[in-house]
Amino acid sequence: MTSSMIENRNKLVKQIKNNANGYTNWPRFRNRVLYVLNKTPYLLEPRSDEKKDH
Repeated sequence: MTSSMIENRNKLVKQIKNNANGYTNWPRFRNRVLYVLNKTPYLLEPRSDEKKDH
């Protein structure tokens, strides 16, 4: 990992804090940060290798 990747994540967290005007609920702030930083797409249908041919 290069430092630019880490700096980008720190920038995103700071932007979330600024947009929120200060979260008073720590779990909500933590969940928001984890949601934004999570790059895993949500699958709405099974992956092609899991589909069964009929």
